[in-house]
Amino acid sequence: MFYLIGRAYKGVLRTVNQERSSEDLAAVAREMAWGCVRNMSEIATAVGCDGRDVWIAEKQKRLHPDYEDNLIIAASIRLGATLLVTNDEGLLRHAPVSALSVEDALKYLDTLE
Repeated sequence: MFYLIGRAYKGVLRTVNQERSSEDLAAVAREMAWGCVRNMSEIATAVGCDGRDVWIAEKQKRLHPDYEDNLIIAASIRLGATLLVTNDEGLLRHAPVSALSVEDALKYLDTLE
Protein backbone atom coordinates (compact mmCIF):
# COMPACT_ATOMS: atom_id res chain seq x y z
CA MET A 1 0.00 0.00 0.00
CA PHE A 2 2.76 2.41 0.92
CA TYR A 3 4.41 2.01 -2.48
CA LEU A 4 1.16 2.31 -4.44
CA ILE A 5 -0.01 5.37 -2.53
CA GLY A 6 3.39 7.07 -2.85
CA ARG A 7 3.58 6.35 -6.57
CA ALA A 8 0.07 7.69 -7.15
CA TYR A 9 0.75 10.88 -5.20
CA LYS A 10 4.07 11.38 -6.95
CA GLY A 11 2.32 11.20 -10.34
CA VAL A 12 -0.28 13.76 -9.30
CA LEU A 13 2.31 16.05 -7.77
CA ARG A 14 4.47 15.96 -10.91
CA THR A 15 1.49 17.03 -12.99
CA VAL A 16 0.51 19.86 -10.66
CA ASN A 17 3.96 21.05 -9.50
CA GLN A 18 6.21 20.86 -12.53
CA GLU A 19 8.57 23.52 -11.16
CA ARG A 20 9.60 21.47 -8.08
CA SER A 21 12.45 18.98 -8.16
CA SER A 22 11.84 15.25 -8.35
CA GLU A 23 13.48 14.85 -4.95
CA ASP A 24 11.10 17.37 -3.37
CA LEU A 25 8.09 15.72 -4.96
CA ALA A 26 9.27 12.27 -3.86
CA ALA A 27 9.64 13.53 -0.28
CA VAL A 28 6.14 15.03 -0.28
CA ALA A 29 4.65 11.87 -1.82
CA ARG A 30 6.47 9.72 0.76
CA GLU A 31 5.08 11.80 3.64
CA MET A 32 1.59 11.57 2.17
CA ALA A 33 1.96 7.78 1.88
CA TRP A 34 3.12 7.58 5.51
CA GLY A 35 0.07 9.59 6.56
CA CYS A 36 -2.28 7.32 4.64
CA VAL A 37 -0.72 4.15 6.06
CA ARG A 38 -0.89 5.63 9.57
CA ASN A 39 -4.56 6.48 9.03
CA MET A 40 -5.31 2.98 7.72
CA SER A 41 -3.67 1.43 10.78
CA GLU A 42 -5.95 3.52 13.01
CA ILE A 43 -9.18 2.39 11.33
CA ALA A 44 -8.34 -1.11 10.07
CA THR A 45 -6.57 -4.28 11.10
CA ALA A 46 -3.55 -5.51 9.16
CA VAL A 47 -3.63 -9.28 8.75
CA GLY A 48 -0.72 -11.44 7.70
CA CYS A 49 -0.99 -14.45 5.43
CA ASP A 50 0.18 -17.96 6.24
CA GLY A 51 -0.26 -21.55 5.07
CA ARG A 52 -3.75 -21.79 6.58
CA ASP A 53 -4.89 -18.90 4.41
CA VAL A 54 -3.46 -20.53 1.30
CA TRP A 55 -5.40 -23.72 2.13
CA ILE A 56 -8.67 -21.83 2.73
CA ALA A 57 -8.14 -19.73 -0.41
CA GLU A 58 -7.82 -22.88 -2.49
CA LYS A 59 -11.06 -24.25 -1.01
CA GLN A 60 -12.88 -21.04 -2.01
CA LYS A 61 -12.05 -21.49 -5.72
CA ARG A 62 -15.46 -22.86 -6.72
CA LEU A 63 -17.24 -19.98 -5.00
CA HIS A 64 -14.86 -17.27 -6.17
CA PRO A 65 -12.13 -17.79 -8.81
CA ASP A 66 -9.80 -14.90 -7.85
CA TYR A 67 -6.88 -16.21 -5.75
CA GLU A 68 -5.91 -12.87 -4.19
CA ASP A 69 -9.52 -12.21 -3.22
CA ASN A 70 -9.68 -15.69 -1.74
CA LEU A 71 -6.67 -14.86 0.44
CA ILE A 72 -8.63 -11.88 1.74
CA ILE A 73 -11.64 -14.13 2.34
CA ALA A 74 -9.38 -16.59 4.19
CA ALA A 75 -7.87 -13.86 6.36
CA SER A 76 -11.31 -12.50 7.22
CA ILE A 77 -12.46 -16.00 8.23
CA ARG A 78 -9.35 -16.65 10.33
CA LEU A 79 -9.50 -13.21 11.96
CA GLY A 80 -13.23 -13.37 12.62
CA ALA A 81 -13.65 -10.03 10.87
CA THR A 82 -16.96 -8.23 11.25
CA LEU A 83 -16.56 -5.99 8.23
CA LEU A 84 -14.60 -6.10 4.99
CA VAL A 85 -14.08 -2.92 2.96
CA THR A 86 -13.35 -3.30 -0.75
CA ASN A 87 -14.26 -1.86 -4.14
CA ASP A 88 -13.93 -5.30 -5.75
CA GLU A 89 -17.44 -6.19 -6.95
CA GLY A 90 -16.81 -9.94 -6.87
CA LEU A 91 -15.42 -9.80 -3.38
CA LEU A 92 -18.37 -7.70 -2.22
CA ARG A 93 -20.69 -10.50 -3.46
CA HIS A 94 -18.67 -13.45 -2.09
CA ALA A 95 -17.27 -12.20 1.20
CA PRO A 96 -18.17 -14.47 4.13
CA VAL A 97 -18.59 -11.42 6.37
CA SER A 98 -20.40 -8.14 5.90
CA ALA A 99 -18.73 -6.25 3.07
CA LEU A 100 -19.04 -2.63 2.07
CA SER A 101 -17.61 -0.53 -0.73
CA VAL A 102 -15.19 2.20 0.32
CA GLU A 103 -17.87 4.82 -0.33
CA ASP A 104 -20.45 2.97 1.78
CA ALA A 105 -17.91 2.31 4.53
CA LEU A 106 -17.12 6.03 4.74
CA LYS A 107 -20.83 6.80 5.04
CA TYR A 108 -21.12 4.15 7.75
CA LEU A 109 -18.15 5.60 9.66
CA ASP A 110 -19.76 9.04 9.49
CA THR A 111 -22.82 7.67 11.30
CA LEU A 112 -20.63 6.46 14.18
CA GLU A 113 -19.33 9.92 15.02
